[in-house]
Amino acid sequence: MYHLHRFGTYELPDRMPSSDISTGAYVTDPFNLSDGGAYDPLGTEESVTQSYNLSKTAIFYFATEAARRTFEEGLRALVGTRDKLYREWDNGDLEWVTARFKRISGSRELENRRHLEVDMEFEVYSYYWHGAFDGIWTFDAGFFFDSGLTFDPDGNTFTLDASPKDVTIDGDGNAIVKDVLITLTAGSLDITAFDLESDTGAHFSWSGTLTAGDSLAIDTGALTVLNNGVDGYANFTLESDHALNEWFRVVTGDNVITVTITGGDTDSTLAFGYFVGTK
Repeated sequence: MYHLHRFGTYELPDRMPSSDISTGAYVTDPFNLSDGGAYDPLGTEESVTQSYNLSKTAIFYFATEAARRTFEEGLRALVGTRDKLYREWDNGDLEWVTARFKRISGSRELENRRHLEVDMEFEVYSYYWHGAFDGIWTFDAGFFFDSGLTFDPDGNTFTLDASPKDVTIDGDGNAIVKDVLITLTAGSLDITAFDLESDTGAHFSWSGTLTAGDSLAIDTGALTVLNNGVDGYANFTLESDHALNEWFRVVTGDNVITVTITGGDTDSTLAFGYFVGTK
């Protein structure tokens, strides 16, 4: 199992811990039928969570009152802030969600001079826990080395030596991931058209000029399109047979994607970067 381990860079107190290991409630919207039963508008679509609360109770203890107070003041200063909330599994694996530190509660008695038991409550905004990062990352990306990052990842990078070309992403984890960074890099020739279609229902295209050596970055979580750092959204199109509410998704198992480009020669590449999703 796991325990709530850290909020941002601040390691949470961990003496005699009691961590909330609940999942958020998965949202449904059934429609009751007059002749009994109900209609499920989601059909076979997997539901997701909305915001929910997690809590942790723990004791912090220090050799001096001054040290206890310093730690307590630092912890209290975090209340109201938003950051990554980490959970640590028994094997040491770390996963995170975006959360806000809502409050600290507890009571102090006369004997609490160097120790104190507190309840900490967090409001979670992510609909899944972010595990190992499968993609290319940089040193200044704002993550801890022990939070799913590995050196020299392959980043699900594919050479587009044919067009169209089928590529396959092996989706780990057990949650649908919708925030994926898709990076198309033009090879020795300009790319003037790009089309992507997946077996999970995504189908979009981009038209314009991607200069040789430049990259087109499509962030399907932030819903942004950047052509070499410049806004390229105007040339982005969700095709008529696009069957998702979001732009793209990675599901558990094989995700087969068909990529078609115009130009780019045979040395253009396409990379997918995302955190493995768990519930």
